[in-house]
Amino acid sequence: METDPMNVTQNQTQTRRHYPKDVQVYIIKQTKGLKSEWYGIDQHMQDIGQEIQRNEKEILALRKKELLY
Repeated sequence: METDPMNVTQNQTQTRRHYPKDVQVYIIKQTKGLKSEWYGIDQHMQDIGQEIQRNEKEILALRKKELLY
């Protein structure tokens, strides 16, 4: 059974009209906020990964110095 594209569009329009305009704006702002929050979390995880790599390199360098002395 195929869906009628016009029917899908009407359903989307009805769903959109279900919420008042100010609520729609609030939902959009919340969604954008979540996206930027996830971006911030991803960026933080990348920073932590880079810091771990720097620390591992420093540890290896210190171990090499200990072995040389």
